[in-house]
Amino acid sequence: MNCTNLVEINLGFNRFSGNISALNFSKLTHLSKLDCISNNLTGTLPISLYSCKSLKALRLATNDFEGQIQPEILQLKNLTFLSLSRNRLTNVTGAMKILTGFKTLKVLLLAKNFKGEEMPDGDITVDSGLQNLCVFSLLMCHMTGHIPAWISKLGKLEVLDLSFNRLTGTIPGWLGTLPHLFFLLLNDNLISGEFPKELCRLQALVSQKAANETGHCSLELPVYFQRGNNATVLASQYKYLPNMPRVISLRNNSLRGSIPFEIGQLQFLQQLDLSINNFSGNIPDQIANLPKLERLELNSNRLSGEIPSSLSNLHFLSTFTVAYNNLEGPIPAGTQLQGFSVSAFEGNPKLCGAPLSNQCFPSNGNDADENENNQDLDDDEAESLWFGLSVVLGFFVGYLGFCCPLLLKRTWRFAYFQLLDKIQFMLYLKWSRLRRRKAQGQVQVPNQKDEVKSSKPDSETKSTNRSEYANNSNSFMVPDNFQTTSLVNVPVKARCTEDDEILVSSSSTNTCMQHVYVYVYTNDACDPSRRSALTTFSRSPSSPPLNRTTTSVDCCQWEGITCEQNAPLISLDHALSKPPSPRKKTSWHVKVNVQNFKHSSYSHAQYFVVANIPIEIGWLHNLHELDLSINNIVGSIPDQVSKLTNLERLDLSRNHLSGGIPASLSSLQFLGSFSVACNNFQGKIPSGTQLQGFDATAFEGNPGLCGFPLPNKCQQMDTRLWGVCGPLDLSTSWQYEYFQFLSDVKDRFVC
Repeated sequence: MNCTNLVEINLGFNRFSGNISALNFSKLTHLSKLDCISNNLTGTLPISLYSCKSLKALRLATNDFEGQIQPEILQLKNLTFLSLSRNRLTNVTGAMKILTGFKTLKVLLLAKNFKGEEMPDGDITVDSGLQNLCVFSLLMCHMTGHIPAWISKLGKLEVLDLSFNRLTGTIPGWLGTLPHLFFLLLNDNLISGEFPKELCRLQALVSQKAANETGHCSLELPVYFQRGNNATVLASQYKYLPNMPRVISLRNNSLRGSIPFEIGQLQFLQQLDLSINNFSGNIPDQIANLPKLERLELNSNRLSGEIPSSLSNLHFLSTFTVAYNNLEGPIPAGTQLQGFSVSAFEGNPKLCGAPLSNQCFPSNGNDADENENNQDLDDDEAESLWFGLSVVLGFFVGYLGFCCPLLLKRTWRFAYFQLLDKIQFMLYLKWSRLRRRKAQGQVQVPNQKDEVKSSKPDSETKSTNRSEYANNSNSFMVPDNFQTTSLVNVPVKARCTEDDEILVSSSSTNTCMQHVYVYVYTNDACDPSRRSALTTFSRSPSSPPLNRTTTSVDCCQWEGITCEQNAPLISLDHALSKPPSPRKKTSWHVKVNVQNFKHSSYSHAQYFVVANIPIEIGWLHNLHELDLSINNIVGSIPDQVSKLTNLERLDLSRNHLSGGIPASLSSLQFLGSFSVACNNFQGKIPSGTQLQGFDATAFEGNPGLCGFPLPNKCQQMDTRLWGVCGPLDLSTSWQYEYFQFLSDVKDRFVC
């Protein structure tokens, strides 16, 4: 330290680090200000610093100093500003005994030190020391004890901050005798008792003369105060005490009783925070006598009664809350109180009026109760009459609104009744599938027109059917002595009857595929978990054949199945023995973990399957990709697809799927690729979900689909019309006759 003529050193708000205990400050005889706030300095407070006799302001706050305050600090006779906040100092009792020896000190900031110690009280005597102290802070020290009585002897104290400690007891009445006190923070402690009436006599907040005498304490350096534990430091910087607000904050304590009406005397008060206590009773009207009040927080208490309408006189009020009390009645209408948000009034069930959603109902007292009841009965009868008329009128208007567009627009009629036909057809398919499953274990092939019932015994019929299907290229012979537990559908070429269920089409000619059943080995050789998974997977009506010709009892030897060594994975890769054409690739490519179907991809693109998506697909919980595009799959998207929570890619485009897009697909949070283009989907694209985040190409080719991102908007339909249009919905012949008649009437009328 050779710069002996230095007067001021300001190194604050940097990242300087290191131990400065060994530095020699004794040669800096002209140094008056040293500011090293908010750095990473360590060690103890340097004793050589106390040799700087001209030092007036010393701030080493927000560093990592440790140890205790030494008595040598009293050598700084001209010191007026001392800030050692946010360090790791200890022994608060010893520190205060030393610091009471200062006679010129005006600002003493020791916040966030002395963690968990007890507030010094009886051991401290303030006679001639600290008589010029204006600002004193011990916030966030987590100290126990009471508010010390020796503070009452600090006659020039203007700012007192003891918040965020663990102080108990009551608020002493002598705080109201401090003539210059205008900034009092006792929030976030364990203080009990009532609001002292003496606090309503603070001269700096009551008298104009006393208010003019405050704020004349000069500050060598700016001070920083924060309202909350998470507030930013720079947001509360004050270079002059007159710029600080007039505040009383008793928030988050255990105070009880009523708010004294004497509080109306604090006419210069700007901020009052009594929230999170146990105050009861009414909000006193006298609060309206605080014309300079900018912030009023009374939330989370037990206040009752109504909100005084006189609070509308607080023209500077910018923050207001009475939430979570027992207030009732209307919020004063036509006042600035209604300009605050709902959160300022919530938690009061009996409170009504704007901005709350519940409306207020006028009441004229107990004398008019009987008349009001009679009037209510008359009003109920009138409302019932009008309600009935509105229902009838709405029915006819809705009926005309539904049938007139169908009458005037032929394409809408065809689309509407085509949807009904598809629904009827899907119900028939499900019913026939249930009937087929009841006959499990019995092989049947229906004829082209009517199903022929065999007059042979059951055993002969089964044997004959097996021989017939063995000659087909897509079938195999099943031993008579084989025990089965599951079935899988395999396509065969045949003519379709009108009522047959179309399952798989693998021929380039105009033929359809009827279904037969193929037995799958499940009783031996395989691991039970693998066998169970393969069996479950094979039950799906649209699953690929797992075995055709092999009779091995080891599932890993089946055709199209490959078991990986030292891994519970089985690869299924199977193609029909005679592909229909090079353009129509008829193949399955499935990679399955047969224990729980985890970490797998499922793709049978271009298989030209004409069947439903099985609901068992929801068992593949960890499936990442599902591609069923370019097929002839019919039916709807099962809700079970939403159980594939790890699905990243879903492609169902270029099929014959119908119905609506399930809203449950919004639960697929990892879905990055999605397409249902070129199908027969109808209805609205689920709104408010991630499905609307995909572009229009994912939904195009579905004339009945509407909603964003498609350009065509959805139209609402009155559900009350189903009762009238029910016969037309169920009978195709009635539909055509009815609308043919309407078309003829329309044509004649136009002509």
